[in-house]
Parts: sequence; C-alpha cells; structure tokens
Amino acid sequence: MVFTLINSAQVNESLLKLTRKGVTSSNTIDIIDQLTYNYQSHSNQLSLVGDTADEHGFKDGNTSGNDFEYDLNGNMTIDKNKEIINIEYNHLNLPTKVEFATSNPNAFTAKYISYVYDATGVKQAKYVQEEGLSGVSSIEYSGAFIYERGPDMSPIRLKFISQPEGYIEPVNSSDLSQGFDYVYQFKDHLGNIRLSYSDKNNDGQITASTEIIEENNYYPFGLKHKGYNNVVNGTHYPFGYNGKEENDELGLEWLDFGAQNYDASLGRWMNLDPLAELMRRHSPYNYAFDNPVYWIDPDGRSPEQPDDLGKDSYGNTMTSGAFDAYDFSDKQNNNSKSKKNPKTDWSKVFENQQNELNKLEQKISAQWGSNNETNNVNNVAGSSDNSVKRSGISNLFTKISLGLGVSAEALKTSSSTFRILNSAGSFDAKLYSNGWWGNQWVSTTKISSVGKLVGGLGFGIGLFSDVIGVYIYYNVGPSHINAVSPGKAGVNTSIGLYGLYGGLGGASLSIIYFSLEAFYPGGAVQALEDKANHDKKVSKALGKPFNGANLGTYSPFKQ
Repeated sequence: MVFTLINSAQVNESLLKLTRKGVTSSNTIDIIDQLTYNYQSHSNQLSLVGDTADEHGFKDGNTSGNDFEYDLNGNMTIDKNKEIINIEYNHLNLPTKVEFATSNPNAFTAKYISYVYDATGVKQAKYVQEEGLSGVSSIEYSGAFIYERGPDMSPIRLKFISQPEGYIEPVNSSDLSQGFDYVYQFKDHLGNIRLSYSDKNNDGQITASTEIIEENNYYPFGLKHKGYNNVVNGTHYPFGYNGKEENDELGLEWLDFGAQNYDASLGRWMNLDPLAELMRRHSPYNYAFDNPVYWIDPDGRSPEQPDDLGKDSYGNTMTSGAFDAYDFSDKQNNNSKSKKNPKTDWSKVFENQQNELNKLEQKISAQWGSNNETNNVNNVAGSSDNSVKRSGISNLFTKISLGLGVSAEALKTSSSTFRILNSAGSFDAKLYSNGWWGNQWVSTTKISSVGKLVGGLGFGIGLFSDVIGVYIYYNVGPSHINAVSPGKAGVNTSIGLYGLYGGLGGASLSIIYFSLEAFYPGGAVQALEDKANHDKKVSKALGKPFNGANLGTYSPFKQ
C-alpha cells in the first residue's frame, strides 16, 4: 500500500508536512518520506526540509543549516540536498545552467547541465557535463523530434518522435532504414503516462512478457512508485508525470513543464510562477493549488482542469454544476502546445467565478425572501427611522446609561463588602464576601448601596439624554440625527424605572432592551420585527411553520 498524506495549513497554502508510504530499502512497505517544511520568515520560500524516514523518495542530502537559497526574483539558486551550488537564469526566469559540487573542488573539473531556449522560452537543447569526462552529452529538440548525442562526441542520432498516441523510436538509431517501432501509451485523467506497449511482432496482440515496454505509477505530487514498475522491455521514455519531460541527469530529478521546473519529491516549483500576480492568495511555488489529483498545469503557468474530469469512460458527464462552476479552460484560445489543454484566460476565469457567486446569491435570496419586506415599525413609538438609528450625543448617553445600569443591577443584589484603603491609609482596594474579613480598622462599604447609587446615576443620565433628544425633535426636526420622539423617550423611561425597581426580572428586561437600543440598527422594536420576518422567511423556505426552535440546525442549502 502506498499513499501520500499532506498538511497545507501554511499561509497561501504552502505545504507543512508530507508523508509517503512505499517500498523501503529492506523491500518492505513502510514510511519512506516523513517530510517537514520550514520556510523563511514571512515568506513562501523554503529554507530547509527535514526527513526522518527511509532514504527512498526525497533524499535529505544536507543535515546542517538551510537547504535552499533564492535570487532576488524568487528563483532557487542553491539546493544542498542535490549538491547544487549555483543556478543561473535568463530574463524569462528559466534556468540556463545548473552547477553541481564536484568530489575534488580543487581539481580542474566541471559538473553541470546547461539549457538553450529560443526567444519565446521553448527549450532547444540540453547539455550535460559529467565529472571526469572530457566530452559533453546533449539532447536537442526540434518539435516532436528528439535527438541525442553521447559524451564521446559521436554523431547526433534520432531517439524519439512524439505523437498523440505515444511515440515512435528507430529500430536502430544508427540506421534509420531498418524502420521504426510504434509505441502506444495509456494515460490517466491527468495526462500521466501509465503504460507503454508495442506490437513488435505485428500479430495484433500484446504479449505482456515481451511487448509491454514500461509501466509507471505515481504518488499524487508526481513521485514514481518504486519496486514494481521499472522498465520492462526497451528504452526508458523520459516523459511521465502529466506527460512532462524528466530531467534526471546528475541527480537533478526535475520535471520540465515549460515555464517552470518542478520537484515531484517536494511537490513544489523551483522557479517563480510567471502568472503569480493573478493568484495572490496562493504561494507562487505551489503546484496545482496543492490538489494534484484534481488540477493539472499544462505549461507551468496556471492550473486548470483536465478536459475529461467529471466524465465516465464513455465521455459522458457524470454530474452537472460541480465541474462547470470552476471551469478554468478557455475553449476560444486554443493556442497551447497540447490540444487537450488550451491556455487559460484568467480574466474569463474570474468573470465566470463572479457570475457563479451572483447566481448563488440570487438562489439564497429566492429561498430566504427579500430584505425589503420589513415595515418601518418604529413609528409605533412615535419616532422616525433616523431618530431610532441615532448616533452622536444621544447614542453616546444611551451607551453610558446602559453601562452604568448594567453595573448597578449586578451590584444591587450583592451582600459583599469592600474597602479602598488599608490600615496604613494607602490605596489597597479589596473585595470581601459575607462581611468583615481580617483585622483592619477601616470600615467596609456594602456593594449594594453602591449599586443603587450607580443605577440611579445611570438612569438620570439616560433620562437627561432623552430630554435633549425630545427638545431636538420639536425644535430642530424629527429627521435630526440626535432627535428622540416623545413616545420613544416614554418607553425608555418606563423600562429604565422597571429595571431599577422591578427586581431580577426588571433588571434582565432592561439590560436586553438597552443593549438592543444601543447596538442593534433600528433598536429593540426593529429587532423584534426582524425576528418575526426571519421566521416567516424560513417557514417559506421549509414549507412548514417555523418559530426559531430549530434555528441552530437549519441551513438553506439543505433542500
């Protein structure tokens, strides 16, 4: 059994931990990767990766200090795990030379990979200098044709010709007149090459023992399973995960996606995403939004959905809506190298997402009803809408009155006592429960008496603020921001008196009322009206009476 477990709770969804199971060096199934990602401060750039598991999978070649360094553009320049001492980049942030440490740094030796691109960034050639060899091996690209030359400077020879169903390879690369073998491939929904086969004897059948060329199986982020899927017959075809070229020379183990290079053992890009500014909520180094079983990245610029995602083996759509809502493909801009994966037009992507959100909002509004159904019930108290939703002096006095009133109600029923000064006459306030404690000579004061004083003071401030509001109502106008109608002032006074002298019930009612008055738009009357309208809307959506009893479990999406 093999699997990958990831944790991407980091800001911008950068990976924090990754665990893989697979075939270990002792030929058993166990954990081969137990990775912990450490990042530079306030950055998505890796500083080091630790691995406490088997040496298979990710190879932790550096156990002291940081593993990685980056240039000012955000491209990785050093990877100590792979003994990469420097990476040079061109103006497109594509690597032009990757230099490796040598076993004898004092000797005149070299160990590097260099790349040549055309003006648009399409790779034309790759040169590999191995340590101790005088010659340089090369791979040259001409569209679908791939040529190879060994380090002995032998003549360049055709190695593969890519074609939509697989590839063509010469029977004898030194003598093309001997013909070619056609190798066909099975690919999964992500474009991963899973099986290569060829009918070499032209009998119309595939003999597994002799005509299956290669089998590949992958972890979600693209690392190959080991131990049971090596090359079976023939030559290894250096394209696999998402159909991308594997750059395994000198232990580099990168996948070339075009605009970026990818490390499948870490699940991250090595150089900067050229469209990073269009995906600011995501790390510019994340691959496929950290969801590689759902998204693909055709050319290393932006994730998008595979064309056949959400379809069965016959091409029929299995569900509607779920895959259409976030369709990242652009059918009108089919200028990709791969016809199956057109380039993404991000302006259309964001427009489609906004349209989907608008549709969702309209659906919710249709279920819950319009917000314009409420009436201006504040006129019941003889006030205008503006006088209820007041601010300024009147609102400030109401909040002061509320705060003092609540404090008073909390203190009035207390039998505790307190003191302010200690025996030396210094400030040393302490609270005592059930009478006198200690041998201090300073007498204590009952909290209940303080509560009465504070409550009366709060009520007086509130009454005074309402008097000012009524004066403004008559002399300036009902629409003034601090105006209070006489009816509203009367309700406030009545509930305030009930709060002071109505015991626990009066205190509770007054606290709720003045809390709504101070903080709920429209005040307490508006709150009751909104509650009634809410129950009415929910009843409409449910198709049955609703009184708020099951409010905690109701959701308009559970229809």
